Amino acid sequence: MSNYIIARSSFLQKSSKEKEAAQKEEEDKEVDTKEDTEKEEDTQTEEKTASKKEEEEEDDDDEIPTDPRFKYKVKEEYKDQTRKLKEGKDTEEAKIETIKCTSDNCSHGKCIDEEYCVCHRGYASYKITNFEDSDEDIDPKDKIYCDYQMKEQIVAFLLETIFILGFGHLYAGRIVHGVLKMLIILLFVAFDLLLKSWIASKSLKTKNFYYTLSLSLYFGLLVFQLLDIVMLGLNKYHDGNGMPFYFYSSLDN
Repeated sequence: MSNYIIARSSFLQKSSKEKEAAQKEEEDKEVDTKEDTEKEEDTQTEEKTASKKEEEEEDDDDEIPTDPRFKYKVKEEYKDQTRKLKEGKDTEEAKIETIKCTSDNCSHGKCIDEEYCVCHRGYASYKITNFEDSDEDIDPKDKIYCDYQMKEQIVAFLLETIFILGFGHLYAGRIVHGVLKMLIILLFVAFDLLLKSWIASKSLKTKNFYYTLSLSLYFGLLVFQLLDIVMLGLNKYHDGNGMPFYFYSSLDN
């Protein structure tokens, strides 16, 4: 009888442990399922946030006006050559890569069908323009478009028209031109004032000669200033980095 009781008790204990183990396993499964669900929800939330952020960036890009005059073809195929050590020999392998328009290589612009980059208003491609004008080759992976904020022609024109002392050239980064023009005008005016005080006691003939010479030089300065303004107005100058000025046209309306 006692053996039966002991066996019965052992069986009940074993059954109880199995139930506890099964219950614990179910709880662990529930916890795992809950964690998986939370991870999936977090992933979906992150994806939604990222998607929303991309949409906001696209909306921001849409709000910024672009200029079709500064449109560059980005998409191109090139051979990516790499050197590898294979079976003790230095070999060169080449594979075809495709460069597409992205926010990384279309710095201040908008991508169109992964093929073209259209610059935002007032921007152009400084690096591309410089390499096109030189004999040096540029790696397609290093090309950056719409990376340069252009100087505005209207600002340079107004500064040079109003202040006349080379401020329009200084704004455009044409330092040498602007400083030389400023020095020539200031030195001429200072020299003119000194001579006027010196000839005050001279004869009428000397005064007439000087005044005629002075008026001729002032007329020359006026012609030079007018030509300078006309050149700026016709957008014939480039800024200090060799880039053209940005000018407004009917395309900007």
